[in-house]
Amino acid sequence: MRIEEFEPEKAWWNNRVETEHAWKVSAEDVIANNYNLDIKNPNTVENDHGDPEELLEEYRGLLSEISEVRQELKEELINSLNHN
Repeated sequence: MRIEEFEPEKAWWNNRVETEHAWKVSAEDVIANNYNLDIKNPNTVENDHGDPEELLEEYRGLLSEISEVRQELKEELINSLNHN
């Protein structure tokens, strides 16, 4: 890293205003977190990717569809080559 990369932080430091990238954490929260400063950004939305079993079943279905389409394309290609 180069020192120039910290310019936004240096500019923010003397006029610290909460933003989507900077937020206050109380001492009580730090203590409750067992002094672990890896506290998630409260301004981000958690992504719910869904139930893994449902996603896996959907994935299997898509693989089956892909296999069917691949087979159809193969047959079309073979038929096309045989008719020429």
